[in-house]
Amino acid sequence: MRDQISDWSKLADSRLANRGARIAAIAILLAVVALGTFFLTSGSPDDPRFWPVLISGLLLASLASVPAVLLIRYLDRRDPEPWSIAALAYLWGATVATGFGLVLRSKAVEPLFRIFDESAALFTPTQFGLEITDRGVLFDWLETALAAPVIEESIKALALILLAILFPGLISGVRDGIIYGALVGLGFAVIETALYIGSWYADAGISSYMGQLVPRFVFFGVNGHLIYTALFGAAFGLAIEYTRRGWVAKTLTVFGGLLLAISAHAMSNAFGPVSLIVLVSLFGIDPGYLNFGELWWLSALEILLTYSWAYLILIYLTVRSGYSELDIIKNELALERPPAVANEERSLIEEEGLWRLRRLPWLARRTSVRVVRAQNRLAFRRRLLQRNGRPFDSDVALTRLREHIVTTRDGSAYRSVEPS
Repeated sequence: MRDQISDWSKLADSRLANRGARIAAIAILLAVVALGTFFLTSGSPDDPRFWPVLISGLLLASLASVPAVLLIRYLDRRDPEPWSIAALAYLWGATVATGFGLVLRSKAVEPLFRIFDESAALFTPTQFGLEITDRGVLFDWLETALAAPVIEESIKALALILLAILFPGLISGVRDGIIYGALVGLGFAVIETALYIGSWYADAGISSYMGQLVPRFVFFGVNGHLIYTALFGAAFGLAIEYTRRGWVAKTLTVFGGLLLAISAHAMSNAFGPVSLIVLVSLFGIDPGYLNFGELWWLSALEILLTYSWAYLILIYLTVRSGYSELDIIKNELALERPPAVANEERSLIEEEGLWRLRRLPWLARRTSVRVVRAQNRLAFRRRLLQRNGRPFDSDVALTRLREHIVTTRDGSAYRSVEPS
């Protein structure tokens, strides 16, 4: 059972506390999701066999994304995000970002056609020594390398910005930003993979399950769009942590994160296919007869050659955010008095390490997890109030979290307390 008190405390400062505001926000979200879904399906081929291929591709991509979901859940173990909001982030990536991105990409290439139109005398394919005989190939490359990264990463980033506006305190630091960015990116990756499988079948009449699933989930889904948007999320969370810096520094941090996401995406799109060609030629592999193992390690090498730097940044920020979470928990809970934090629990809090959640051995495992997570949520709530200069004594969320900890620890019946 989910801890409803803990989830509510994460959303206690929501701007949707009013029932009318919630209804309006849900209606707008459903309309945007419906429009994004319409954009995704409006160009579907008439062939009735397309839909079974698309649906099977969606199921396989969803299955391939399970390891990435488990990793996200592990990273989120100390301060779990509300499932409803996590699902919204995933849904945004899967429908809104993909649908609107598809439409805006097609609009973005129109200026490119004008720029590269010889009659405009702005640029010709042979002007700088380039010998491009197929203008369509040039346009496709420009759309993939330039238009797609800017448009898609901007729409995905918008999800985190909207969440931060609607639910102040939901994204309180780097780790939260990575979590939500990864969820948005993973939703995008799953739907995009299914669409490519379906469109390939519609165009060529053959399925390309292995050719799409292996490169797009080569590291069990922890690659591609998940990495791109997690980069932005990390920078967005870092900007929120910059409480003592002005809006200029915060804005530059956010735009810097978006630039990193766009750069990783652009490098993958622009140079990934070239890297594959070079690798296939270098190792003397016949590209027409790639087996699963060859396709996997070639795709892995391609990623390392094009945007391995993004992994290094994310690994560093993920570990850093883990230590930051531990510091907040230890420092804030040290100031909490019993019974919210019992005296026998203090040594366990101080000894907690980076990789595992502490356990209260005198409690049943499930009860221990609920108490520990509620205490962690209490610590993060205290830090948020301190950051915003708000008093502790009058905060309803703190009071209910303390009551919830005592009730859960004492084994009383679980009570769902909703705000009045």
